[in-house]
Amino acid sequence: MPTDKGRARPASPAANLAETYRRFSRAAATKSSPFYQALATALSTSPEALTALNALPSDAHPEHASANELASASRDPQQQEQPSANDPASAGERASARELGSPGSRISAGAAGAAGAADVEGAAGAGAAGVLGLSLRQPAGVLAGLHELVLSGRAPRLAAAYAALDVDAAVTAAIEVLTNMPGAVAEIAARRQVRSFEPGRHAVLYPAITEAAHRVGASRIALIDAGTARSARDLGTAGDVGTARDARTARDVGTARGVGAGGGVGRTLALHSTIFNLNVDRAGVTYNTGQSLGDPASPVQQSARVVGKTALPTHPMPEVVARISVASVPIDLTDPAEARWLHACLPPDQQAQSAALDAELALAAASPPRFVPGELVDGLSDALAQVPLDVLPVVLTTWTLSGLSLEDRLRFLQRLDAAATERPVAWVSVEGVGVAPAIPTFGDRPASGHSIIDIAIFDHSSLQAESVGRTWSRGAILSWLAQS
Repeated sequence: MPTDKGRARPASPAANLAETYRRFSRAAATKSSPFYQALATALSTSPEALTALNALPSDAHPEHASANELASASRDPQQQEQPSANDPASAGERASARELGSPGSRISAGAAGAAGAADVEGAAGAGAAGVLGLSLRQPAGVLAGLHELVLSGRAPRLAAAYAALDVDAAVTAAIEVLTNMPGAVAEIAARRQVRSFEPGRHAVLYPAITEAAHRVGASRIALIDAGTARSARDLGTAGDVGTARDARTARDVGTARGVGAGGGVGRTLALHSTIFNLNVDRAGVTYNTGQSLGDPASPVQQSARVVGKTALPTHPMPEVVARISVASVPIDLTDPAEARWLHACLPPDQQAQSAALDAELALAAASPPRFVPGELVDGLSDALAQVPLDVLPVVLTTWTLSGLSLEDRLRFLQRLDAAATERPVAWVSVEGVGVAPAIPTFGDRPASGHSIIDIAIFDHSSLQAESVGRTWSRGAILSWLAQS
């Protein structure tokens, strides 16, 4: 007769959920929100809270993670480290069209190989895609939903606890809300997608954009943000913009870990948007060298540290005649409800990020971008087609392409190439080493601890691609290596 003696009994739903919130607290919230760390830990140890959370529907989000998204969560192409003291500051490398492809093509197998070198554990991501159940009970969505109720005035006791950053009072009030208003929390979690707030990377983009326009001789440009991508991450908060090393690998995602109906490992499908890059010409940036770029009176002010001996270029910013965002889920930055949701996706103890978000929203609302619906690659051609022929399109990607498969990255490059038959097209990218296809990397190896600032100019039958600098800590530190 079969016996269960010696077999491990499956964990109860409450135990799985408790582990989900503990893991959320340990792996992610610690790095971005002490308040959410403590709150998630307290919820994981409260029988009343677990009962209330288990009463929420277990239906998965309508949009599931793809193999590409899981693969991106298992890669670490752009670790954030400090520059080495002996980091070379040589001139940027250049790659001609002949180096990048056969006579009939500017995109080659060599480009595929370079980009492929940055792919890590893609097969594991593909294998896990089918079991990533994005439960409405997962921590990031629940906490964002609770915060939305606070900001909309529907949970006054929880609002008071959040304002005081009182964890004990917040747990009590959260249990009250989850028990008395489960439908409201579930409705928000089902209708809304957690959005990862990414401030504009103005300190690295400003000099690169002006340099690209200078090389082409353009006095009018159109900025195209190609940075909206969905990514499966272990989000400590929606404002956590750490890299994939902050997430568990795709091999850790599986039914044995309770992923699926009500389980999960604190992983959520986040809409990671870099739309605020489109504010770059209206922001102000100061550097430790005393150099400043942009508008000193702008509500968006950033600072960065320059290392190395080469000064940043000082070309004037051309007139920006259009701002276009390629987005699968557009954001109406003039809608107070959308702005409130972006704030709800930030923890209540992140006042600096909240203030930065308000400043970026104010700039964006004054000149809202035009949206082109669609996924990043498929929508790019439509975005480029909207730019007049006498205007230089400047496509921007900042730590985005690692969320795409190698095939899609090459398709992205082909879209740029196809759009350059009647006028030049510029691509300014800030990506991990080896992530951007056809882009030189100073000979650096993937996962070297920094990212590469690149300028690529597509023009009729030629492509000039140059690495112009390195950057660390998401653009807070940069080294400009190109001679203007």
